[in-house]
Amino acid sequence: MATFRAFNPDAQRKQFGQGSLFFTGAVPRDRVFRPQAGNTYKIRILPPWSDRAVICLRIPTYYQCGMQQMSFISPQHFEVGSCPFFNYYQDLLKQYKDLKDNDNFKWDYAQVRPRSYWVYNIIVDAEKSKGPQLWMAGYEANLQIEALLDNPEYGYIADPDNGYNLTLTVTKHGQKTNTMITASRTPSRLEDFGWADQLFDIDLALQRPNVADVQACFDTIPWRFAKPANSPTSHGVRTAPVLADSAADDIPTSWPAHVPTEAHPTPVRGQMPPTPDAKARYEETMRLRDELKAQLQQAKSPQE
Repeated sequence: MATFRAFNPDAQRKQFGQGSLFFTGAVPRDRVFRPQAGNTYKIRILPPWSDRAVICLRIPTYYQCGMQQMSFISPQHFEVGSCPFFNYYQDLLKQYKDLKDNDNFKWDYAQVRPRSYWVYNIIVDAEKSKGPQLWMAGYEANLQIEALLDNPEYGYIADPDNGYNLTLTVTKHGQKTNTMITASRTPSRLEDFGWADQLFDIDLALQRPNVADVQACFDTIPWRFAKPANSPTSHGVRTAPVLADSAADDIPTSWPAHVPTEAHPTPVRGQMPPTPDAKARYEETMRLRDELKAQLQQAKSPQE
């Protein structure tokens, strides 16, 4: 008698969208905020979820890699030295950074360079009934949030008593997606303090990949520049030695969270003091914001 095969939810989850690939099954898909181009959202960043005392967590990711088109958080985030992609990325920069104009180098570098996201607990005003959602903010969005934190006029924007609502506008021009963030003019009290009990523990919400799966994915890539250590694939035209780990450089070996520092102490009620370069960073971010505003207005204006 014919029988159907068993269902494996973990295997199925790998076939779904980006959000479920980076978060565990404890995070419902409808609680991952995915802003769409052409829309404007009103959001509120929520206070820290644990004694870590930070409002976001930086994660290095890889998307659609190898023959398996695998997407995952780099194992480097969980255990230093365990990610073959990140290890090769470091080695390329340590030993061959003077050959960055080499086309084969560029191809290999593009395969192993991690893409960072910053994960926040937020409230989306139009979806408040859902409670806190997780948002993977990209570099451009996070740069603007950092500028607000560094700006004495705003400071600790996630303060539950005197924080700021944010307006997030997403536009797309060709293949490039732009994000613009502006803060409300006046601070306000968080609408529902019960959200404090619903915050996602971001440390526990992240999906830790199987290192053996990541290595198997790494081994399917036809490297063009140099054959990474322990990799069976190297189809490049350049003969290069197997890379070693001996070279010393200033390449980071880990992805530390945003831990409190002298410039950014543990967030408490009140404002956070600016960093020494806060003014320059803020001015650069405001210049970028003005450019995005102009592009948005141009997109909205009727074409002549």
